[in-house]
Amino acid sequence: MKKVVKEYYDNDQLRREQYFLDDRLHRRGSPAVVEYYANGNVKYREYRFEGKLHRRNGPTTISYYENGQERMESYWLNNQLSRSDGPVEIEYHENGQVKRELYWVNNQYHNENGPARVYYFPNGNKEKEIYYHNGRKHREGGPAEIWYRENGDVEKEHHYVNGERINK
Repeated sequence: MKKVVKEYYDNDQLRREQYFLDDRLHRRGSPAVVEYYANGNVKYREYRFEGKLHRRNGPTTISYYENGQERMESYWLNNQLSRSDGPVEIEYHENGQVKRELYWVNNQYHNENGPARVYYFPNGNKEKEIYYHNGRKHREGGPAEIWYRENGDVEKEHHYVNGERINK
């Protein structure tokens, strides 16, 4: 049985709407949960299929700053963080620049083609990179952790192989 539950702020502005099918959050093609700020702007969207966080073509959860700028998005399939063509989670600074990217495979940090965790300054320059292979800090032929200054210069580096720190 389909059901829509709506909650409102004291000013009668819509606060949250949830879509159910047989008592499980579920909505095909649109978010099953939508939350709003008191000013009416969307705060959060969540896609669910038969109660599970799930969406094949696009982010599954999306949150927004009060001004409408996207804050964070994450990708889920069958209640598991999952994405084959990019980071599973992207967070943004309020100015719209990427703040953080996370790569995740089989329930652990992993990226075959670069760092699995990347952090950025508000100006868009990298702040920190961390390389992982199967959940362990790892990088052959270079540092697995790299910290940058805001101007882009390298501040410090740490080398790891299979999760073990190596002095260089």
